[in-house]
Amino acid sequence: MSVAVNITLPPIMRAPNWRAALEEHFAFDVTHTGCNRALIRPRIGTESTVEYLKATRLCDRGTKITPATWELLRQFPMTITPPQHSRTAGELKRRAERGDVEAGLSALSLALLVSPASDAPALIEAQLPGVFATFPEASLYHVGTDPLLPARLAFLRLSFALATAPDVDLTGMLHDQVRPLAAQSLTNGFHFSEAIKAIFLAFSPTATGFSMSWVPHAIVIDFGGRMDLRREPPASRSSLYDPRVFGLTVDSPGVTFGSGVTPGQLNSLLAWWIRRLNVIYSLASDPTRFSNAQNEYQPARHMGWYLTVERLLADFLIVNAYPQAPLLARLQAAFDLLDKAEALLGYGQQQTGKGFERLLNRTEMLPRMFRSWQRLPVQLRGRFNAHSRALFDQVYEEVVEHALQQRRTAHAVKVRSASRLTALPMDSYVPQLARAVRNSSHGLLDQLTSKDLDLVATHDAALPACLADLAALIGIALFADVERVVDRTWWDSPNAR
Repeated sequence: MSVAVNITLPPIMRAPNWRAALEEHFAFDVTHTGCNRALIRPRIGTESTVEYLKATRLCDRGTKITPATWELLRQFPMTITPPQHSRTAGELKRRAERGDVEAGLSALSLALLVSPASDAPALIEAQLPGVFATFPEASLYHVGTDPLLPARLAFLRLSFALATAPDVDLTGMLHDQVRPLAAQSLTNGFHFSEAIKAIFLAFSPTATGFSMSWVPHAIVIDFGGRMDLRREPPASRSSLYDPRVFGLTVDSPGVTFGSGVTPGQLNSLLAWWIRRLNVIYSLASDPTRFSNAQNEYQPARHMGWYLTVERLLADFLIVNAYPQAPLLARLQAAFDLLDKAEALLGYGQQQTGKGFERLLNRTEMLPRMFRSWQRLPVQLRGRFNAHSRALFDQVYEEVVEHALQQRRTAHAVKVRSASRLTALPMDSYVPQLARAVRNSSHGLLDQLTSKDLDLVATHDAALPACLADLAALIGIALFADVERVVDRTWWDSPNAR
C-alpha cells in the first residue's frame, strides 16, 4: 500500500491547471497542507502491481479473419499518428517489395505508425500470410495499455521539469516542458512496444517475435518459433571493416539455449514478460516510492530510476539483437548494461565497480539467478538454470585460456602484488579483469600507471564473446526479480542449490 508523499505545488500563475490535473488526470488523492504544499497518494493503483499492460490473442493461422478480429483495435485506437513524411510512401513500397520476412515486418511497423487507424486491419491482413508461411505456429496479439500509465509517466516528466527548471510555465503547454532527458527513454512514455521487444530476444541469436507500436498500445507477433538473426559471413558490407579490438566476432558453432523450445513455452514467456513489465512500470509510475527521509517526493531520483531501467533494456536489445556486431561494440553495450545493473542495485559513485564485479562472481550470482528463474513459467526454469551455469563456465574458461600460462593454477591466476605473486581466485580474477577491460574504454594512459597494471598485465584482454550473452542474461534475471532489486534484498542469501 502506497504512503502519501509531500510535493511542492508550482505557483498558480505558471501552472493554473496543475492542482486539478493531480486528481483528475493523474488520479491522485490530494490533501493540501498550505504554503503551496500537498500530500499525494495514488487513488488508482494503490496495490503493489497495476495491470497497466494486457495481452489479448487476436488470431493465429487457423483463425477465420472477420471484422470482429479487429474489434480491440477499434476499441483501443492509436492516440497519436505521426505526420507522414514525403518519402514515407516510397520507403514502404521498397520494404514491401523486398519480399523477406524482416522487410515485411519492418514495413508493417512503419505503416501502422504513419497510417490512419482505420487502415490497420487491412495493413495487418496483407502481411499475415507471409508471417504464417514462415512461422506456422505464430500468434497475433493486441497489448493494451491503460491510459493511466502514460499519464503517470507524464506526471513524472512534468514534475522533473518543474523541479529542475522552476521558471517553466505550463500555461503554454509547449513541448519544451517534457524535453529534458526525453531522448534517454526507450519508450518515451508511450511506445511500450519497445519494452515488449526485449523478451523476444531472450534466445539470441534467434528472435521469437516482434512488437509494433500502436501508441500507446502494441501489436505483437509471437512467432511460435525462432528466426535466426545471423547471416552468412560477411554479414554485411560494413562488417568487412570490423575492428579487431578484443578479437573478431566468430559465429558460435551452435546455440542450444533455444533448441527444442515449444510454441506453448514461447507463449508462456510472453505472458510472463507482460506481468514483469506491469511490476516494473507499477514501480516506475508511483511517485510515493521515491521520497527522502522527510517524506518529500524526489522527482530527480524518480526520473533516474525510470530512465536507468529503460536504458538497461536498451542495452539488452543491442547486445542480443546484434549477435554479429563487432566484439568491441557488443562488449561495450554489455559493460553499459552491467554498469546500470550495478546502479539499480544501490552501488553509487563511491562504490562504483563493486557491484559490477559481484554481478560477474559465479559463486555469488548463480544461486541468485536460480532464485530469479523460479519466477519463470515452470517448463522454462530448468532451461534457464542450465544456460546460466553454462555461460558462466564458458566465460571463466575462456578468460583463463587467455591469461599468462605461467601464472595459472587449477583454481586461480597469480597476480603481482607488493613485489610478490598472489593467487587470485577465479571468482575474483575474472570479474576484476572484466572491470579493468571495461575501464580501458576511457583510454589506457592512466590505467597502465594505476593499480590495474599488474592485473591487466596477466592477460591479453581478449574477452570472450559469450560475456555479452552472460550480461544480457543477468539483465533478465534482475527484471525477473525486480522486487528484490528495488527493496535492496537482491544479495540476500538464497537457499542453496
